[in-house]
Amino acid sequence: MAAVSTTSPSVEGDAGLDYPSRGYRVLVVAVMFLAYFMAFLHRQVILIMIPALKADLHVNDTLVSLLAGLGSVALFVVAGVPLGRLADRTSRRNLMWIAVALWSLAALVCGLVNNFWLLFVARMVVGLGEAALQPAAFSLLTDYFPPTQRGRAIALAQVGVPVGSSAAIFGGGLFMSLLASGAFAGLVPEGMRSWQALFIASALPGFVVAAMVAGLREPVRRGAGAAEVAAAPLWPFLRRHGLAFWTLALVYAGYAVTGYGVSLWTPTVLMRIHHFSPAQSGTVSGLILLLCSVPGYAGAGFLSDLLDRWRGPQGRAMAPLFLTPPLFAVLVWLALTNDLTSTMCALIASFFLFSLGSVTLLPALQAFLPNRLRGQGLAIVVLVGNVAGLGIAPTVIGAVNDYVFHDEMKLQVSVGLVNAAVAALIMLLAIGLPRFYAQACQEMQAEEQPG
Repeated sequence: MAAVSTTSPSVEGDAGLDYPSRGYRVLVVAVMFLAYFMAFLHRQVILIMIPALKADLHVNDTLVSLLAGLGSVALFVVAGVPLGRLADRTSRRNLMWIAVALWSLAALVCGLVNNFWLLFVARMVVGLGEAALQPAAFSLLTDYFPPTQRGRAIALAQVGVPVGSSAAIFGGGLFMSLLASGAFAGLVPEGMRSWQALFIASALPGFVVAAMVAGLREPVRRGAGAAEVAAAPLWPFLRRHGLAFWTLALVYAGYAVTGYGVSLWTPTVLMRIHHFSPAQSGTVSGLILLLCSVPGYAGAGFLSDLLDRWRGPQGRAMAPLFLTPPLFAVLVWLALTNDLTSTMCALIASFFLFSLGSVTLLPALQAFLPNRLRGQGLAIVVLVGNVAGLGIAPTVIGAVNDYVFHDEMKLQVSVGLVNAAVAALIMLLAIGLPRFYAQACQEMQAEEQPG
């Protein structure tokens, strides 16, 4: 019999359904880690290309930010929730391997075009493929692990996010530097630009990961609503528990804004403001991601499980109360300093804090969503986060720099100020989130009681 959490608001209803062996569950987490790794390798590799793209495509900060931001989420706006619903109705494994193959193919196409708008369309397809991953992966992991271990499983798979992002920036900077030095002479066709070669090189491993995902077994659906053949109606659920859901979604979106708003511009800040070379910028940015975000992502699941045991259902929603005030402080510090040492300290602290804060919210979301709503619910939250974090934040920062400060050398100030304002909004929302969340959990427990 599956373990039942004493604090989870869901009634598992898994009697007689054994979980797979620990070794197989570890394998599943490892493959999900690789899927997230490839998703964020493809998403973030463009960051190290910004100077080259500006020069080759003759665009400004605002336009190039569209490639890194809006291009990745434009189709997500249309397809995110339908893909989440598909994850609730069909095989999550099949949805994921097709998605990984699709975005890898689109990333390959990015390396074959040399026009801004063609590249923008290809980036949109990359984002479409990635939109299917998160709802399906979270639902799948939730059914593979007992309630007391789900926070850790989700967080450890999510470690692929900073590791993939780090590999994109560090490896991408190294690749472009080696290419410029002639290290790949004879391997790269004559006339191919460095950013095109990098897109192609980063795309190819994705097809191997797609095959690995295809080899996994689809788990038995567990928990409330698992026995329903069709996906449960989402909107009646949101009408009953919308205050908790939408507050959590907005807090997550705030963290996405600060996370993407800082990380997408960090390589350019280091190159433009502090005169790093592409290789140096890639190395430093990648190390910050690896050494700060990985502990943040990995620790988030353990923190979520710990808060749940300490304070009951509302515990999982309490992390933003503790983590957002210091995040606001370091973002203000980032805006005010122009010293390299202070900049590095502010970047290190901010990467750790927004990684830890954002991922603690994901187990909280899965804990109170019925099984057949997990894909759709997560798709909505990720949609809100991606539209705000990828679609709006980078472009707002670029526009503030272009049209408010009118000075390329004020980019660090723009990054710090825009994201500090968002952190202040997160603090306001975080005050009510634990109470709204606990109330929703209690209402769901009452609804699930027989009679």
